[in-house]
Amino acid sequence: LRREDRDALFEIYQDEKVMHFLPTRVHQSANETIRKIEHDLSVEDAHYWAVCLKGTDTLIGEVMYLATRIRGMGYFIHSDHWGKGYVPEACRAVLDYGFAELGYDRVELWIDELNAPSLRVAQKLGFSPKGRIPLKDRYADHYHYLTVWGVLKSEWQNGVRGTSADVPFYAV
Repeated sequence: LRREDRDALFEIYQDEKVMHFLPTRVHQSANETIRKIEHDLSVEDAHYWAVCLKGTDTLIGEVMYLATRIRGMGYFIHSDHWGKGYVPEACRAVLDYGFAELGYDRVELWIDELNAPSLRVAQKLGFSPKGRIPLKDRYADHYHYLTVWGVLKSEWQNGVRGTSADVPFYAV
């Protein structure tokens, strides 16, 4: 991801369908997007990638690792490109990189329980459900649930998908 991606990202951050399940509001100005990019790129140990159409520099989305104790991965794509398989393809590359190059031992996705397309992506990638978190974000006056999905490095490397449901993901 580069600062020069601001115009394409601003277009995505204006897309209400995309922003519905993200923890930020629809951007009203390109300056909001610039500030977000500057912030994201300044966070130590976070990693952001632009998702571009193959053979072009046309940015259509983003995949990232958040700087969290248990590595969280996130993604979004412009709604014009939903349902074309771009998100799972990009996430597979980022998961390969995270496990092989960054040394992660597990990765989690935190998905709103009403976000059916993202839940399908988690399943396609071989993530297993790990739990639910009640959440009241700053833009809503009611609670909703994030579902926690996880995959271990050993599962990813061995191609084992969805078999860790009985293995505790959190150390107690």
